[in-house]
This record gives sequence, structure tokens and C-alpha cells, in this order.
Amino acid sequence: MKSHLSEDMHPQPPRYHQRDEQGTFQPIPFAFVTEIMHQQILEERNAILASLPADLKTRQLRLFEAYDPTRGHHGFKRILQMFGARAPSMAQCSPG
Repeated sequence: MKSHLSEDMHPQPPRYHQRDEQGTFQPIPFAFVTEIMHQQILEERNAILASLPADLKTRQLRLFEAYDPTRGHHGFKRILQMFGARAPSMAQCSPG
């Protein structure tokens, strides 16, 4: 069996945030956010906050407050409703 202890393992880079020169992460603004994206953005934000030192967390929270992915998610659902479509639920998108 292969040992993974010697492998150089790094966390995946964020998909929905870009690191700036001050060490914080700028949210990437999306006009429309699907349900899956919404969940992934919130999970990514929790991981980012957990990884930051205490002195950066307050500044990072302010950056997160400037862009609320929930608004984009509601906008996406409203667009679908205008055209008579429904957003697929997480259960419908999960591989089964």
C-alpha cells in the first residue's frame, strides 16, 4: 500500500475568492448564483475564515459582507421563475 505521508499535499485554491496582497480574500462577484454555487461559496468562506489569523478575520468578514451570495442566488431563482423554470434542488444534482 502506498504511503501518502511523503506527498506534498496542499489545499485546493479557492474557486470563488481571490487572495489579495494584504492576505485577505476578495469575493468574486457573480450576478447569478446557483444553489450549488451558493453552498460552495458559503463552505469556502468558512474554510477561509478558519485558516486566517485572528487579526485578519475582522477585515475578511467586512469583505464578505460587501458581497452576499444569497442575493445572487435569489436573483437566479427569480430569473428562472420569470421563464417558468425551477432551479434543480441539491438532491437532483447529487450523483446517485
